[in-house]
Amino acid sequence: MHASKTIKSLLVFILLLVMFTPLRAYAHAYIQESNPSENERLKQSPTEVKIKFNEDLQNGFNSLSIVDSNGRRVKLEKAEIKANDRSTIQAKVEQKLKDDVYSLEWRVVSADGHSVSGNIPFLVGKTSKEIPGSFQQSNGTSSALKVENITDRWFLYSSFSIIIGVLLFRMFWYRPEKPHTIINKRTKTLLWIGLALLTAAILAFLPIQTKLNAGVSWSKAFDLDLWSKTLQYTKEGTVWIVQIVILLLLFVSIWWLMRDKEQFSRIKASFPLTLIVGMMLSKAFIGHPSSSPYKEFGVGTDFLHLLSASIWVGGILAIVFLLHEGMFKKDEESRDLYWQSLNRFSIWGWIAVGTLMLTGIFNATLFITDIQALIKTTYGRALLIKVGGFVLMGILGMIHFIRVKYFPNKGLKWAVRVELLIGLAIFAFTAVFTNLPTPQGAAPQSFNDTAILIDNKEYLNLNISPKRPGPNTFEVTVYDQRGRALKDIDQVTITLSQQGLFKDGRKSTFQVPAVSEGVYETNNLYLNQKGRWKIQVHVLTKSLDEYDAYFSTNLNR
Repeated sequence: MHASKTIKSLLVFILLLVMFTPLRAYAHAYIQESNPSENERLKQSPTEVKIKFNEDLQNGFNSLSIVDSNGRRVKLEKAEIKANDRSTIQAKVEQKLKDDVYSLEWRVVSADGHSVSGNIPFLVGKTSKEIPGSFQQSNGTSSALKVENITDRWFLYSSFSIIIGVLLFRMFWYRPEKPHTIINKRTKTLLWIGLALLTAAILAFLPIQTKLNAGVSWSKAFDLDLWSKTLQYTKEGTVWIVQIVILLLLFVSIWWLMRDKEQFSRIKASFPLTLIVGMMLSKAFIGHPSSSPYKEFGVGTDFLHLLSASIWVGGILAIVFLLHEGMFKKDEESRDLYWQSLNRFSIWGWIAVGTLMLTGIFNATLFITDIQALIKTTYGRALLIKVGGFVLMGILGMIHFIRVKYFPNKGLKWAVRVELLIGLAIFAFTAVFTNLPTPQGAAPQSFNDTAILIDNKEYLNLNISPKRPGPNTFEVTVYDQRGRALKDIDQVTITLSQQGLFKDGRKSTFQVPAVSEGVYETNNLYLNQKGRWKIQVHVLTKSLDEYDAYFSTNLNR
């Protein structure tokens, strides 16, 4: 009977962990443009090939190669990331391509640490050959998380929840005059289980990440040269080194904490608590939020999301395994201690749930950029289902809170059973959700807006096309209320600055030459990153009058 209850408790913990930990799949890098483009027919052999993606790339495992219709590889220089645009990879073509069908094969590691690959078919000259099925274009969007990724992340989040939940329970929620012997033993057991899971997750991360980066089999995932590339060139490698150091310190601090079998020192416990929080923070520096245009805020929200999930799920685990009802039915003092502990945890739990909601909404906006992506994509619909599950779990939390506060003599068994049923459904669903690629987002649309210059009599229209990172055409039109071009203009300049959370970025100013009366146009690369941009158009007339128009736009791709 006791074993059956323990198994049920473990299931509840597992399902809660799946529900409340960050379940988003790693976002994929998508091709924005390429040279040559898909199915393009070139009149002559290209001297260079390049591909621009929707996010920055990491060094170490990027490659470009060209294969002809017979499967022979064309000699290219080593693929390199452009120095002034880290979202673009390029390589020089060292030999002249004959008239034929070719495939540009590529592999990149994006800023979020996810490796994707694909191929772009193109033709050279007047060849009569058709593009074979093996050359059909692939931009990598179909690549999905592998079983090893899911398992490793599961171990990592499990360990976070176990360690932080047990430590907070003993430090803040459970305050007896003398701790129960059974609780001391179970505390020690749970902490070492958490540490074992954490060790397995961190040690496995390096070969798993290397295998994905290099696109090799497991037999080559332990190649020391490939490990060296991961550690030297990727931020995942840097974070792994930091986590190894923290892991060693955690072993020492938990061993020091558990040396005293009778007492639990809050001072000693603060050391492993600080270290496990530091481990979570290091985790936030890899993943898509850390490579978004709002990465300063993205890292913080990702960290808070994981921390809140660990407090909530870990707290429930501690309640289930360290403070179950059967231990405190002997006397009134024990029952009071039981409900006091639940009350203290409930305060932390509600704060954690509120933080989960706020940070979850922000993280979702990094991938779901419009209502269409939410409703019409598989990822968006899956996210809605997850939100629905979250709402149900929130309702259960409210029921728990009410029963603990107003009906302390009644148990929570039925609510736990309902949690188990909901958790089973969410667990099955999440196994699919974690493997879904994030939506590409809507195609960019040009920016077009008009500002008033003088007393509703003169106007300035600004058009930016295609309004995406990279080269953009800026067209300024100045006219009066009858639509006639203004002739008394000496100079038009534009100043761009990227808006950040705390301050705007460095300003870039350039002149816009006239192409006809009242129309000024130029093409430049200053609009080079995703995010929100502030645009100032300055007009100087021949009579030395000055006028300014201000605009702002958001670049999502």
